[in-house]
Amino acid sequence: MLFRSCMMVLVSVLSATCATGQSRPSMPTATQAEDKLKFLPPGQATADLRSYLLEHVRHYAAPSDPKAWEMQAATLRQRVLDEVFFRGVPAEWREGPTKVVWGDTLPGKGYTIRKLRYEVVPGLWAGALLYEPMGMKGKRPGVLNVNGHVGKPGMTVDYKQERCINLAKRGMVALSTEFIGMGQLTGPGYAHIAPAHLDLCGRAGVSVFYLALQRALDVLCEQPAVDTARVAVTGLSGGGWQTIVISALDERVRLSAPNAGYTGFEDRIWNMADTGDLEQCPVDFNLAVDYPELTGMLYPRPALLIYNDKDDCCFKAATALQSVYRPVLLDDAAYTVDFGVVEVDCPTDVRGKGVPREVVTPGVTVGTSLNT
Repeated sequence: MLFRSCMMVLVSVLSATCATGQSRPSMPTATQAEDKLKFLPPGQATADLRSYLLEHVRHYAAPSDPKAWEMQAATLRQRVLDEVFFRGVPAEWREGPTKVVWGDTLPGKGYTIRKLRYEVVPGLWAGALLYEPMGMKGKRPGVLNVNGHVGKPGMTVDYKQERCINLAKRGMVALSTEFIGMGQLTGPGYAHIAPAHLDLCGRAGVSVFYLALQRALDVLCEQPAVDTARVAVTGLSGGGWQTIVISALDERVRLSAPNAGYTGFEDRIWNMADTGDLEQCPVDFNLAVDYPELTGMLYPRPALLIYNDKDDCCFKAATALQSVYRPVLLDDAAYTVDFGVVEVDCPTDVRGKGVPREVVTPGVTVGTSLNT
């Protein structure tokens, strides 16, 4: 009845309006509306945003006192962990031993591959492959191998397997892990926009990425054959980002070799293609630190910073010079650029030369030998 009464009142009002000759005011035409609008010149919005960001970006200058910097870096390292990577993260995510479940062992020629999975956070498990020299004696260097945005192949992408086999044949223990959103960890819940959902809930979305690295490092360092004084991390693209993050913030890493993984935020403002996914620009990150400072936090540990010019990857060498190299070098003489073309033997799918190689995916037997 109430709805019907309201409708009758509305009809009565409309009827009265029509009866008195009243009508709605005429709407302006599209041309009249456009005449009243003021359009920004092309590119003005981008220029304004860029100007604002440049006023707020951090600027890092290499310190003159190495000892003082080590103390400052320790304080900064803890701040970044507390305020960025572990913001709002519960203790049960961070504390306690890393749970590992071991699977099959695959034999190779001079090495073995052991399948495993480890728990990143409660209820989230990630797969990994451990490459070991056959007949190991004594302690060996350990290398954590992380990959970037390689899609479905994930940790089984050819070039990563070849590198790990190479390391094992040279007497090292190599752990190959899965990048969230790739390989076995694909799916809507693992997309690199998903951290924003956790951020909205007050918990750092980037924490899952960091804990995947920290727990993987636990697995590697807990291997009886690994010399914990000789632990390295390396990776390409998103793997380069993972490398600099875990190397700067976890001092168990004694050698860092990030490949085309990052530049400073000022360079990213000018080169928008290098902005990166959400985990590379986490909430409040630039309030605490910038990537050049992460580079400085590697001191006094050695590092090999690799960038590219001709490859189809990201973070070109020319952009890295300003924000990665210059802040930590005394002069440009220590920065070497070789833009020549280097010929290398690559797998069939790259150059069609049919180079024998071993490609080991979980559950697949070993193929032909890689001559290393």
